[in-house]
Amino acid sequence: MKSGNYFLLVMSLVFAAQTVFAQDAPKPAPAPAPVEEQKQECAPRPGETTPADIVVGKNLSVDMPLQAAIDLLGIPEFIKINRGTDPGLDNIEITYPNHDLVIRALTEGKVVEAIEIGPNFKGAFNQGDIRLGAKFEDVVASYGVPASLTAQVARYPDQGLYFLFSDRILLSAKTYSKNTRLLDARLMNP
Repeated sequence: MKSGNYFLLVMSLVFAAQTVFAQDAPKPAPAPAPVEEQKQECAPRPGETTPADIVVGKNLSVDMPLQAAIDLLGIPEFIKINRGTDPGLDNIEITYPNHDLVIRALTEGKVVEAIEIGPNFKGAFNQGDIRLGAKFEDVVASYGVPASLTAQVARYPDQGLYFLFSDRILLSAKTYSKNTRLLDARLMNP
């Protein structure tokens, strides 16, 4: 056989073998269809706190054990570490968007140092069942005359409580432990 014919014979066998083996090879699985992620709000489990059950100054307060606050509010969605002006002022922020609360504690501490109450908070405050959206007059009726007052902030430093207003309507609040070393508390207190 001539070398050219031999070459054609070898090539024919290679292509024939490739076709036979290709039929026996497993076919790759089709790519799965993309799954749309849906974030669902779950109904609270028995014993779990709903946003309306929170009462700042009663079942959630500064100086309470940090673990008790986490047990009350559930697993946090966000935890952020903030560096202070020195290591003793480093602190953590634990954010609960479904409650519109931020819990703050010093990194070496085991107690709640501050609570920031956002404008969508559904709970209440411990005196007079004050809720966000209350009028300035209702806050004064429940908490007394503030130690200092600006157009936006009513300060009750003896209680470590600051109410933030807009047009005499309660929008949000902050509460701090009286002896906290958090810088925000020192800046907030005149």
